[in-house]
Amino acid sequence: MACSDGFPKDLTLDATAHIAATNSVNRRSKRGGKGEAVYNGGAKTREEREIEMTAERGGVPPDWLELMRDMHTNKQTGEVSKTKLS
Repeated sequence: MACSDGFPKDLTLDATAHIAATNSVNRRSKRGGKGEAVYNGGAKTREEREIEMTAERGGVPPDWLELMRDMHTNKQTGEVSKTKLS
């Protein structure tokens, strides 16, 4: 179901463009002074990373803080994102 230019038809709909624009604005939102949300987990879900960390630790699951620190640490700089929490 591709259009003549190779894109799926739903990607050419006005509704899709509207949703994409809304999502783009939301992604760049400052969240009421908390700053842009930073997520450094890549394409992995929280559950997938938790399973990986459990396997890396010999079957011992990470506690919540360890998991969040791992997923919100910039892998290049080693810094945990410092957005406002409250």
